[in-house]
Formats: sequence, C-alpha cells, structure tokens
Amino acid sequence: MAQHRRATSSGQDSAVHLHLKESGHSFEDSQVRILAREDRWFERGVKEAIHVKLEKPSLNRGGGLRHFLSPTYNAVLHSFQQQNKHSHHSRRPSDSSDKGETPQQKLGERPDQRPC
Repeated sequence: MAQHRRATSSGQDSAVHLHLKESGHSFEDSQVRILAREDRWFERGVKEAIHVKLEKPSLNRGGGLRHFLSPTYNAVLHSFQQQNKHSHHSRRPSDSSDKGETPQQKLGERPDQRPC
C-alpha cells in the first residue's frame, strides 16, 4: 500500500495518494483487504473492473482500468449487489465461516494467486 501513498515514478499520483493528500485522510494497513486474487493478467483486469463497479465508494479513477465492462453487465452486477448487500455488511472482512475458511477460500481462490 505504500506505493499508493506516494507519487509514481511516471509523475502521475495514484488515486489513493491524491485522496490522502487532498483530504488529509489516512488508512490503516491492517484494515486493507484483498478483494480477489488472480494470476492470469486478462482475468485479473476483469475482476478489478467488477470490483470497482461493485465497491462504492471507490478511489479508482476508472482511467487506470485495463478492462471496461460492457453496460450489458450493469443489470447483473446490480442484482448481485442487491442480493449480497446484507451479507456483505453484516460481517467484518476478517470474519470466517464455522469451518475456519477465509473469504477467499470460500470463493475457491488459491493463496498463490496475485491480488487485483
């Protein structure tokens, strides 16, 4: 997360860095959670686009996305968001099921996959 706190070498600040600088806000590294993992480049871009669409508010400026979802997906994602609205907010990210599974394990993600 440190990379988001500072300007990038290209001279363009990350959305997180700009938000922290402009608002005076901060975030706790211990509270950051990985939403999904994927080691395949294209699929990781699709997952990132889905999470940016579903997670509101989002600091992602959109211009940094590699993959833009067709508006066709809006109804499906909205329906998914409504179905999971209560369960998403009723648990802390670190909570696990009775079996001791992490949220990533419940989704069938492997621990060796890269974060989105």
